[in-house]
Amino acid sequence: MTTTISKPVAELYCCCRWTGRSIWGVAYGDYRAHSPSLSSNPSSVVRRLVVSGSESQQVKTALQPNFELISANGAGYKLLCVIDQIVQGYVTTKSFTYKWDTCSPHALLRSLGGGLLDCRRALSMMQESSTESEENLKRMLAQCQVTYHKPDTVDLAAGEIWSNSGGFLSYVNPDVMLSILKNLVHKV
Repeated sequence: MTTTISKPVAELYCCCRWTGRSIWGVAYGDYRAHSPSLSSNPSSVVRRLVVSGSESQQVKTALQPNFELISANGAGYKLLCVIDQIVQGYVTTKSFTYKWDTCSPHALLRSLGGGLLDCRRALSMMQESSTESEENLKRMLAQCQVTYHKPDTVDLAAGEIWSNSGGFLSYVNPDVMLSILKNLVHKV
C-alpha cells in the first residue's frame, strides 16, 4: 500500500495566511516508510479514542472504563487524528463510511505499523480465539484488515455495497488495538 494525503488548509500562518500539509506512507510486505513528520513510536500513555456522535451508547459504555472518548465529525478527520496520534484509535461499528473514505488513511496507518480492521470480523475472531496468547491474537487479527478489491458482501443494497459494512477500528499501536477489542468483545 502506498499513499499521499494533502491537506490544503492545515495551519494558520502569521494570522492571515493558511499553509498546507502533505504526508505520505508506504507499506509493502515488511517494508514500512512514511513522512518524517509522522511519529512511528506510538504513545501508550494517553488512553484516548475518537468516536462518532452517532455511535451507540452500548459501544461508548464498553470503552469508557479504559479510554477517554472524544466525539468528532468526519471520518477523514478522525482517521488523521489517529495518524497524528492525537488519539490512539477510532472505532465505528456502523456502516456509515465507504472504502474510498478509508483506503488512503489505511495505507498511512500500515506504514506506521498500525492498521484498519473490519470491526465485526475482528470481534468475531476475538470470540472464537479467546484462549490464544496476545501475540497469536495480534497475528490472527491482522487477517481482519479492511480490503478494497471487493465488497464485504454482495447481500447489501446497491448504495451500500462498497461501505465498510462491519464498521472499523483504526490504530497505530497493535497493543492498543487489542485492548480496544477486549473492551468490546461480548459487550456489543
